[in-house]
Amino acid sequence: MKKLLLVGVSLFLLDSVQSQHLSDLRRMILQSDVIIAGKTSHNMVLYNDYTKLLSFTVGKLDKVIDDAAGFQVGDTVKVLQPFRDLSVFWNQEKVYIENVEEFVEEPYTDLHFIRRDDALNFVSVGSIYSVEWHKYKNHYLPAIEKFLPITRIGDPEDRYAKTIDWYIECNGYPDDDFFAFYKEMGIITDSIYLSESQSARAREKFMHGSEKLLPFIREDFPADVYSYYLKKMREIRNKRNPEWRDWYDFTRCIENIWSPPYYSMDYYLKRQLTQDYTSEYDRNRIMDHFISKIETSIEETGSK
Repeated sequence: MKKLLLVGVSLFLLDSVQSQHLSDLRRMILQSDVIIAGKTSHNMVLYNDYTKLLSFTVGKLDKVIDDAAGFQVGDTVKVLQPFRDLSVFWNQEKVYIENVEEFVEEPYTDLHFIRRDDALNFVSVGSIYSVEWHKYKNHYLPAIEKFLPITRIGDPEDRYAKTIDWYIECNGYPDDDFFAFYKEMGIITDSIYLSESQSARAREKFMHGSEKLLPFIREDFPADVYSYYLKKMREIRNKRNPEWRDWYDFTRCIENIWSPPYYSMDYYLKRQLTQDYTSEYDRNRIMDHFISKIETSIEETGSK
C-alpha cells in the first residue's frame, strides 16, 4: 500500500463555487498534477514540537478527475502542517453547517489537489473537504473538468480568452491579479477585456439570474442592470410574508445599483431594512422609497 507524504494546507468550502472560491479553485488546478475525489478518514498526531502530522486514508475513490499517478483506494496520505488555523492561513472564515443531521443524511466527498514534488514524494496543493454530493456533481466537478484543457493552452491570448469563457460559464469573475498579468502582457486594456460575444453571453446569463457576472456587464449595460434589480426589488416588496433574507436581498439590490453616501439618509434607511426592531410598516415605506428613487433615476437618464 502506497504512502504519500504531502506538505500543504486545506481549504474548507461548504458552499457552491463563488467568485473568489472559483479563483482559488483555478489556482489549485493549475498547480496540481493529480486531482481526486473521494471520502477520507483523518487522524491527527504530533510529529514534533512545532508540527502536526495529519494523515488521511482514501476509503472510497469517487473519481480520478486528473492523472492520479496510481492513486488507489486505501492509500494513506500524510500532510505536514504547522500549528495554525487553516482558515486564518487562507485568510477566510470556515463555513460551518447549521444542521448536522441534514448534512449527514446527504452523501459527500472530499477533493484533493496534489502536485508531484519529486520521484518519491507528492506535495498537497490544497483540499476541499465535505463537499455535498450535489454541489460536487453540479458545481465543482464540471468546473474542474472544463478548466483542465485550458491548462494545456500555450498561446497567452487564447488562454486568456478561454479562461474568461470558463469564468462566464461557471458564473464567476477573475481576481485583480489575473487582469493585471494580462494587461502587463498587452493582451487586454482597462477598457477592452471582453469580446463582443463574451459580453453578450455574460449579459444574457446575468439577466437570467447569474448575478455574479455583474462586474462583466455593469459598465456596458447599465440600463439592463437597473431594470434587473428594479424588477427584483418590486418582487420582494410584493411578497406576502417576507423573511429577513428578503430584506437583505433588497439591500444588496440597492448596493449593486449605487452606494448611498456614508451617513446620508439613504444609507441610514438602507441599514434599517435589516434591523430586528424595524416594523413591517417602516420596512415597506423604506422599500417604496428606494423603488421610487430607482424608477425616477431610470426616467431621468432615459434608460427605461
